[in-house]
Amino acid sequence: MKRLLLLLLSVLCCCCIYAQRTAVVTANATYEAPLNMSPIEAEYEAVRHAQINAIAREFGTIVTSESHNYMRENNSTSSDDFFSYGEMDVRGEWLETIGDTIWQPARREGGMVVYDVKLKGRIREIVSTPPDVHYTFMYNGTDPKLNRMRNSTFYDGDQLYFNFSSPVDGYLALYLVDHNNSMTTQRLLPYPVQSDGAYFIKADTTYTFFSEPDAEPFVKDSMIELLLGCESDHDFNQFYIIFSPNQFTRANDHKTADIDCRQLPPSTDYASFQKWLSRNRRRDKDMFVEKIVVAVVKP
Repeated sequence: MKRLLLLLLSVLCCCCIYAQRTAVVTANATYEAPLNMSPIEAEYEAVRHAQINAIAREFGTIVTSESHNYMRENNSTSSDDFFSYGEMDVRGEWLETIGDTIWQPARREGGMVVYDVKLKGRIREIVSTPPDVHYTFMYNGTDPKLNRMRNSTFYDGDQLYFNFSSPVDGYLALYLVDHNNSMTTQRLLPYPVQSDGAYFIKADTTYTFFSEPDAEPFVKDSMIELLLGCESDHDFNQFYIIFSPNQFTRANDHKTADIDCRQLPPSTDYASFQKWLSRNRRRDKDMFVEKIVVAVVKP
């Protein structure tokens, strides 16, 4: 009996050693945005910096980031748009935001606009490596070498394609958050007629979504094609790429009324989507989530 008890205690100790720690933290950031950065981009960057700072204090982190200028031209004018993004080699991840995000009024200082943000959230230590998935957003063609996303920017009327592969079997979901007043969140994958929680991905297989010639036989008659549009001269959207080796159910979305004979993807409100995503991330330590902000502009 003593030997058995010692063995059980050893197993429990091992589990504790490799368990992922979680913590509730307060995150703060002051972000200085250039004048040509939109408020949506600036707020996104401020929140991202606050979350990274909080994770760094709790678990440690290595941060690398890049910034790009995107030049837009037409027959008479040209404009230079700023966009920045980062790849964070962190030892933790932000699982969910708790309560409201608190903003101080934005203020001008010299040639910058300063944003101060404070939020509270639950973070988790990363002790395992997520699947090394590969993906590419493409426009007006399915050759990744010729039709990659234009430096995080699409044009109004572009047809969207999505290329994805994984080294392991798993399940994929793709959502699009429209940064309009209601922050509508549309489910792009699995396809609208699919009842599955996520799209099954076979290891070492390259998938090209929203392309009828590349569609698998069981979805060829029911897949959708995507055309991107914008209401203003410069709209912003956010893609959520969600993948896990473990099966998960989709968010509780509903069919959206068609507009001008166009089929719209099923949608849900942003708050419900975030609650669904937070629950799944808390339960699934292997879930990969990538958030990408893109601009849709009029040519």
